Amino acid sequence: MANQSQDKTPSTTPVSIVIPTGALAPFVPRWFREALKHLSGSELKVLLVYVSRANKRGEAFPSIGGLCADTGLGVNAVKSARSSLVAMGLLVEIAQERHGGRFGHKTFRLVWK
Repeated sequence: MANQSQDKTPSTTPVSIVIPTGALAPFVPRWFREALKHLSGSELKVLLVYVSRANKRGEAFPSIGGLCADTGLGVNAVKSARSSLVAMGLLVEIAQERHGGRFGHKTFRLVWK
């Protein structure tokens, strides 16, 4: 019997992202481009989730589980990244819900400089 080797490499599905150009391109403020130099990959991922979920007042309140699902990071990495963003002044905690003595979602405001 011949020895058959099978490729065990997981198949990946390519992701297609369309980035608009010209007048439809998303505006990226200079301060954000400058902040990129100081952000780790996990901090950037968490910040982008907050930016994408923010309301008109710049407030967002994704759960830790939601942040983990959206970023692909673990709980400790998400909490650490969020703490770093608060320490840098890019996020400010403004409220925390309570449900029957248990803590709920924290609400953060994005600080646009």
